Amino acid sequence: MLANIVADVIIALCADAAAWLAPGGSFICSGVIDGREDEVLAAIEAAGLRVTGRRQTDNWHSFTAMKNMPV
Repeated sequence: MLANIVADVIIALCADAAAWLAPGGSFICSGVIDGREDEVLAAIEAAGLRVTGRRQTDNWHSFTAMKNMPV
């Protein structure tokens, strides 16, 4: 799943993204402006996703997260 939109929308989508992803599936989000990255990171983790990548280009941030595989 990919979301390239503002932080408020990404934060709202995190719980749904976790529900829609298959175990091992990836959620990629970008379009996060400086100063909002910690909020997005917290929402991703609160949804039970594990951040596997983080990138910054100029004032913009992106994250890659994965739904954990069941044990």
